[in-house]
Parts: sequence; C-alpha cells; structure tokens
Amino acid sequence: MTTTISAVAMPFDEAVAYLGSKTNVTSKDYTDVWGKANVKSFTVAGAATEALVSDFRAEVAKALEKGTSLQEFRKSFESLVAKHGWDHTGKPGWRARIIYETNLGMAYSAGRYAQQTEAETLAAFPYWEYVHSGALHPRRQHLAWNGLTLRADDPFWQTHYPPNGWRCGCRTRPVSARGLQRMGKSGPDTAPPIRLKTYTNRKTGEVFEVPEGIDPGFDYNVGQEWTGKAPQIPANATLRAPAAAPARGRAPSTEVEDFTRRVLSGEINDRASSVVAGELPDDIASLVRGPEGASSRVELSAFRVLKVAGRAEEMGGKASTPHPEVTAREWARLQEMFERGEVWRDTGAHVFGDRQITIFHELEPDRPFVTVVRQVATPDGKGRLIIPTFHEVGARRKARMVKRMMKVERN
Repeated sequence: MTTTISAVAMPFDEAVAYLGSKTNVTSKDYTDVWGKANVKSFTVAGAATEALVSDFRAEVAKALEKGTSLQEFRKSFESLVAKHGWDHTGKPGWRARIIYETNLGMAYSAGRYAQQTEAETLAAFPYWEYVHSGALHPRRQHLAWNGLTLRADDPFWQTHYPPNGWRCGCRTRPVSARGLQRMGKSGPDTAPPIRLKTYTNRKTGEVFEVPEGIDPGFDYNVGQEWTGKAPQIPANATLRAPAAAPARGRAPSTEVEDFTRRVLSGEINDRASSVVAGELPDDIASLVRGPEGASSRVELSAFRVLKVAGRAEEMGGKASTPHPEVTAREWARLQEMFERGEVWRDTGAHVFGDRQITIFHELEPDRPFVTVVRQVATPDGKGRLIIPTFHEVGARRKARMVKRMMKVERN
C-alpha cells in the first residue's frame, strides 16, 4: 500500500516542525485528547506518565528525522514497554503500528499542507487531487474520492484533507491548470455533498456529527489547524486549463470511459461484459495476434477492470493488488498507449495462446503507465487480444520488468 508516510522523502522539515510545536500530554484513553486537540498535544493513548510520553515522542521524532522503519520502531516499542512496565491495550505489533502511522501520518499531512499553501505553490498549483492509498482492503468512500480534483480553497478540504481515519494512507496531489487539461478536465470537479452521521463519545457522552467516510476525531484539516491559515489562491494564479485538447495521441475514448465508469460504480456487474479498448497498429499487432485474419482489436472485460481496481472478488475472482490510480479516464486512453507507447516483448520463444507485448507510456509528465496485451485462444483458432493488467509504474519496477525483454522499434 502507498501510505502517507511513504509518499514524502525523509527528512521533512515542516513535519518535524509540526511535531516540535506540540506539548506532551498524558492520558488514560484515546478520547482524553480528542480531534483538533491533537494538533497542539503529543499523546499516546494510555500513556499515563510524562516519562513514557516523552520517550515515545523521542522515537517518533527519530522516525521523522532519520527515517526509522516500522520494524525498527516496533523494537523500540518493546523496549519502552519493558522499561516503563506499561500495560497497554492491543497486541504489541498492532499497537506500535497505530502509534507510528498515526503520528507520522498527521505530521506529514500538516507539513504537506504548509508546503502546498505557500503563495508561490498555489499560484502554480491552485488545485488539489485526492489520491487513494491503494490499500488492499480500501474504505469504499475513500476509494470513491480518488481522483476528485477541487480548488485548494474549496470548503471540502476543511474536513476531508487526509488522513481521514485510523491507518488512512490517502494524500493530496497539487495540480496545475495544465494538469487539469491532461486529466481531461476543463475545470475543477464539484465537491460531493457531505452527509453527516452521529457519533457519541463513549466516555463523555458528548454527541458529534461526523462526515460519512471519516473516522470520528479525524474530521478536521490538521495542516490548517496547525498553520492557522486557509489556502489563499493568488490573483495571478492560472485557473483556466488551455482550451486545446491534449496533443498526445488521439482523443480519449468516451465509450471506454463510460464502460469502465459504469463497472467501477457497480452499474455493470456481469464479468463477461466487455468493450473494445482500442486497436493495435499493424506493425505492433503482428507481434501478438494469431494467424491471418485475426483481429487487431483489444478487448477489455468488466472483470479485468475490477481486478485492476483490486475488487475482483466482487465478480468471483481472487483478491488482487489494487491500482486506484487507474480511473475511467486512464482506461479511456489505452488507444494512446497502443499508438505512442514504448513496446517490449519477451526474448523467449512464444507458443500460440501465450503471446504478449508490454507497453510503457507517460499518460502525463512523470506518470508512466504500463499495460500488457496478450493473445488468448478462441474456439475458431484465431485468438483474441485482451488486457491482463494496467497500472502506473516506477523506473525501478520498469527496469526489473524489461530485464528479459527486447525493445521493439516502431515503424
């Protein structure tokens, strides 16, 4: 899973400053220091002595400043428990992880907000995109917000700037006007309606209203509370995306976008439903398709869309790694991948029914994607072309993938 913690290089000065601004507070229960009070207070639920709180704070600070891993933090946790004779709740591994991820996640969120709200940054990147963590078992509401792109000063971010719950690894990505264009948007999205649910503090009896999808106590913007400033988009900010359509390849397919959006929303739930994702150019199609007369069209099934989303079990499949970065708008650009992408094939011999090519292409700057086109057998002996996978890929991952492949020179 891509977490808030892994999304930022360490050390992170603003995150360190956020932690340094806090005051140590002892507690008996996690409800003792609630919601926004955590911005000014460093506490560990159930840590009832100043010495124990101070030692935990030192370990969290070390993680921020030096990049201590969770495994290292767990060892320190066990040492502190033994040193102080602390009778904590929960299993040690789980409790250590909660302390580590919650404190670092909130610190990174506050630091990222401080960076994103600088006047120079907002002038160039006046929009924020909600980016889901890619958790194996995602919160459906958080997954639904993935890709939502709003003005930085939209009221939505006052309560929904992540993290939005325990172990939530979601984050925001700054977006420019040109970035909106590359996303196929002429302007920002409209914020979804905020529906409230009632929560009662089991200890105090106090009743709160919390937005759906957000854990109680997380319904605030930690960075805004810490810095004391709301985003102020400068008058010289570029707010309008260029009118021209993206020049990279042909226009996105509205048919593919509509199909994948309906699959992801649950409107289409038949795993056999499919759409033509695009057609391979002849020189590339010859590498993978079957005998003369076989189609160059590449099929995309509803099941494959859900599998890439990590939701294959909804159609009777096995759990798979989710790729929330692949939304309907990315699926709609597969034809661009086919036409303009960098093509590789395995150097080993292929047999009919097991031919495939791998295609890499930046759908937008610094966002390289990879897809695979594979031929599978059909009763008529000609075979058909399918897409087994599609996702964003880093440079290291790509290097490992192509190690035993040969690059194909396109005509």
